[in-house]
Amino acid sequence: MKKVIALSVLLTAACANPDRALDRARSQEAEKQFAAAMLSYEKYLELWPKDAGAPEALFRIARLHHQQRGNCGKAVPLYEASARLGGTWGQRSIRALLSCPDYFPFPPGGKWTYVDTLSGGENMRLELAVARSSGAVNGLITGAFYAGKEKFLDYNRKVIKEDWGIWEEKETGRAPILRFPFQKGRSWTSVEGGKTIRYSIVKDSMVVKVKAGRFTGCLKVKAKTVGFESWVFDYYCPGVGRVKTSVGAPGVENPNTELASYKL
Repeated sequence: MKKVIALSVLLTAACANPDRALDRARSQEAEKQFAAAMLSYEKYLELWPKDAGAPEALFRIARLHHQQRGNCGKAVPLYEASARLGGTWGQRSIRALLSCPDYFPFPPGGKWTYVDTLSGGENMRLELAVARSSGAVNGLITGAFYAGKEKFLDYNRKVIKEDWGIWEEKETGRAPILRFPFQKGRSWTSVEGGKTIRYSIVKDSMVVKVKAGRFTGCLKVKAKTVGFESWVFDYYCPGVGRVKTSVGAPGVENPNTELASYKL
């Protein structure tokens, strides 16, 4: 009877200790007891929402929703809550939420081929490949434009996921091509080559059809240079990246390039 009471006291003490509770959740995750780990992280956050380990717990439970269940709807608010708390886990959370869903993947060995929509590639073709990748933080994408078999322009851009956005570095400078949250109505500005560009997400959850296939959950992003009457639309789809570009003006939208094939 004394042993039972002693064990009960020990378990109660463990449950009343945030460090032990977090250790228990970590151990369950390490042992791939994912459902149990999620419950343990949830209980920990319920009991100690302001504990020093809260940013880590939020990140870890978000990652389980993201990677084990493929549920970004659940993961993103938890990543964001961790990110708002700052610190190392907050920074990890910012990078993670920028890839959930991943509108600009750059895995090692990734390749994309784009063609002009009008001729289906006879007039212009753009072949791209991931030359260097850190996985989820930054990557270097290189390639070239072709007219038939003739190469006429090199392509070299670095992509970085940080500071609540996805950034592209090119000849005209560094620009945030997407900014969190990835929702209709989100807008931001950037200065590139001395010109101000206004970006806005005009549609989300789109279905986009191009030569490479049919994609869902896509974003339509408008980029308008101040002082010009026309603008550019870029379409980004989860797990693929940019799949289509068109040129817009009042009352019209003309297709420009589209994804013809890819390997990720």
